[in-house]
Formats: sequence, structure tokens, C-alpha cells
Amino acid sequence: MHDEKYRSIYEDIITYQNLNAVFILFKRNKKIIFPWAAAFPQTIDIFKNNTFSNKDNRTNCGIILFASKAQNSDICRLLLESYNQIIVDNNEKDININEKDKYGNTALYYATKNNNKETIEFLLSHGADINEKYKLGQTVLYYATIHGNKEIFEFLISHDANIKDSLQVK
Repeated sequence: MHDEKYRSIYEDIITYQNLNAVFILFKRNKKIIFPWAAAFPQTIDIFKNNTFSNKDNRTNCGIILFASKAQNSDICRLLLESYNQIIVDNNEKDININEKDKYGNTALYYATKNNNKETIEFLLSHGADINEKYKLGQTVLYYATIHGNKEIFEFLISHDANIKDSLQVK
């Protein structure tokens, strides 16, 4: 399958929350929906009861990125609290909590951008780098600021986000 077509198909399925398409693909070949099925809260039982790959070969993104980007706190929690109990068919012993997608963004970036405090808490409690710098030198504190979320901003400060570094954008 051509990479561009693949991306547009799964991105459309996620964007339009086409759960029917997810389950049709799951019936056809259960491994094809991983890891991007993490964008759907309704797929949590699939993650609990099936073997899957943490990484998508075409996007090189892990499940935690898809779940965080889609604001799926339940799957983030499942992955972070039970990863060793879930059957994963690759050699990864753990989730790379600071993994970056093709845009250089992490799960913590997406949780902050989406003002998803619950996912931010899970990610930080499992070792996400609160002071990770993105392409232009921004940190998640910068994104909390520009999105105007005072609660997220204060939460990040209380977890040792570096104020000085967050204001120094290239």
C-alpha cells in the first residue's frame, strides 16, 4: 500500500471517528489497526485482549502518540499502567514515553495542546520529559501559555517545568 494513501485512510478514519471502519479492518486483519486504533476509546477491549504491535511501520509512531493525540486518556492509562501485562508482538520492553512523531512532537505535547490534564498527569508520572524542546525550541509550558490554559500552566509549573527555557523560542 502506498504510504500517502495509507496515511490519509487512517487519518480520515480517526478524524471522522469511523468506528465501523476500525472494526471492519480488525475483522479482516487484527494487526492492521495497531497502533492508530488507540485514537478510539471503544477499542480498549481490543488492546486488553489481543496481541498487537506498539509501532506502526509506516508512520514509526507508537500507540502512546496516537492515544494522546486523540485525547484517549483510558488507553493512555492502560498502556502506561499495564504495558508489561499486555501482549505486544515486538521486542520493546517499555513504551518510549518521549518518542517523537514525524513533526518532532511527543505524547506530552499533544496532551498539553489538547488541554488534557489527565493524560498529562499519566505521562509525567511515567517519566515524560516536561522540559523537552520541540523544533523551534518551545516546551510544553510554552504551548500551555499560548493555548491560554491557566490550570495546565500551573500544573506544569508545579511539576518543575522550566519557565526560562519555555520562553526562549528560536
